[in-house]
Amino acid sequence: MSGREVLRDKVHWAITLLSSVLGSCNRLLVSASAEKNKRIVGLSYNGSLPGRPHCDDVGHYMINGHCSRTRHAERNLKDNTDQEKLKGSHIRIPGTPCLDCLKELAGGQVASIEYPGYYNNQDFQPTPGMLKEIFGEDFELKH
Repeated sequence: MSGREVLRDKVHWAITLLSSVLGSCNRLLVSASAEKNKRIVGLSYNGSLPGRPHCDDVGHYMINGHCSRTRHAERNLKDNTDQEKLKGSHIRIPGTPCLDCLKELAGGQVASIEYPGYYNNQDFQPTPGMLKEIFGEDFELKH
């Protein structure tokens, strides 16, 4: 990558990470972004369903050790980003995506997912073989 491409990548990561502070579940503030043609085309964070109370206000709704009051940033990204812009995009997520979110993104036909951090997702860690099966041969995962 050229110096300018490295700088753009760092700026896009900074924007993605900064948006996580908007999340409404303080157990884990998570964000996600979609980049296509060198531009951020979608940005999201974890939060309660529209019109529903936030964890930070009324407490967590725990099921099997996970807060179920909120939706994951990846799901919000898919639902709130124009599907044509999402198709073929590069996704940035701070930590390990769960299997359901990977399937949501696969349905949006994203080109790649990058997640530098690790999050213990119910003993689930994506493997290259599993990802090729879900996304196809051209998909790229960067960890």
